[in-house]
Amino acid sequence: MTKKHPHNETKKVELKLSQDEKQLANDIETFEIDEAELKKIKNDFENTVKMLRVVGFIDFIRYMKSPRRIIFANFIGGIFRGLGIIIGMTLIFAVLIWILGQFVNFPLIGEYFGHLKRLLENFNPEALYY
Repeated sequence: MTKKHPHNETKKVELKLSQDEKQLANDIETFEIDEAELKKIKNDFENTVKMLRVVGFIDFIRYMKSPRRIIFANFIGGIFRGLGIIIGMTLIFAVLIWILGQFVNFPLIGEYFGHLKRLLENFNPEALYY
């Protein structure tokens, strides 16, 4: 292997290779393949490309290369996550108020739960509760 020296001189660099690396380099230099094996490799390659298309890998690569698609998908996902949180919290508070309404009829603690239920039902987000 030659390497350019800063003063435009070429300098030969010796690589220290293990016996396995030397054997592999020799095998690569003398690599021969017959036509039947080449057809098999080509067929395997075509099958691999078809499988990648079937599982959507090609589309995934296109998606990952496009920042616009990533931003748009995350934007839409964020909108639906936000809507899900709003709907979910609404249902949770509705069930909580219903459960509190069931406790109003209990002796001693009923009046406290009744007061809490009235506060929740009469809550006005525009009012300043300082």
